[in-house]
Amino acid sequence: MEKRFPQVLLCAACIPWTEDNQLDVPLFRKGVELLCENGAGSIYLFGTAGEGYAVDRAQYTQIVSEFMDVMKKYPDVIPMVGVISMSMTEVMERIRLAGELGARYFQISFPNWGAVTDDEADIFFRTVCGAFPEYSFMHYNNSLRSKKKLGPKDYARLAAEIPNLVAVKFIAPSFNEVHEFAALDLPIRVFLLEYAYGYGSMAYGEFSYLASALNCTYKNMRAYFEAGKNRDLETIMQIHSELPAFYDVLFSNLTAGKIDSAYDKVFLQFSIPEFPPRILPPYEGCTQTQVDAFKSDLRKALPRWFE
Repeated sequence: MEKRFPQVLLCAACIPWTEDNQLDVPLFRKGVELLCENGAGSIYLFGTAGEGYAVDRAQYTQIVSEFMDVMKKYPDVIPMVGVISMSMTEVMERIRLAGELGARYFQISFPNWGAVTDDEADIFFRTVCGAFPEYSFMHYNNSLRSKKKLGPKDYARLAAEIPNLVAVKFIAPSFNEVHEFAALDLPIRVFLLEYAYGYGSMAYGEFSYLASALNCTYKNMRAYFEAGKNRDLETIMQIHSELPAFYDVLFSNLTAGKIDSAYDKVFLQFSIPEFPPRILPPYEGCTQTQVDAFKSDLRKALPRWFE
């Protein structure tokens, strides 16, 4: 079935904060430009990696403005703005605001003060997507954080009702869910993280890749995406087999249990060494000492990644 969103490499834009928690504009723009120039087909702001849960309205407006300005130089890359809030009204207000700044693609997740029921999930999609028929929406199915996980059959039902629901970022699917997505042949594009993308690509070749661990090395990031798209089993298996070593080094150096943005900023330091690891309080990022040890150990453990 024809998909509503292209099969692209999806990457997150990280936010660099100064010591007084202000946006470092030059570093932010540099990070977005590097993704555009290294194979990203779509870049999104304000997922968990981009601290979308933490920004206030003024920060949101400033960062979206800078992001959309950078993206004017890269018309072939799809800019997407994430919106995270416990208020559906605030979600809609932020969509309106970003729309005025030029955004047309949005990533949305459920309010999470309490887990929504099945009927409440439907109300959320009908209300938010229905209010903006001119925009396209990806659902950030982040499971535990939103306290509500939808399955493949839920998306089949929603896709039939909501024509501008175009994609889902599906975190931590089971292998059964990967198979079910393929069997249902949905019009919605499904984005998977490294392990699931490799598995799904070997079996079906129709999934899209949300880069995470491989943000450490854009060369491998591009190679993994292209291998999955082309069902290049040799390359998929090579990179797939290296991921356990990556995670061993990661969690032997960096404290487990931190919020995603803490790790994503570490990965970005391989491309932008001066990118600060700090994240907005009350959450804590990794220390620079931890980051330096991780970088050194990863280069030793996986030298092929950095040739």
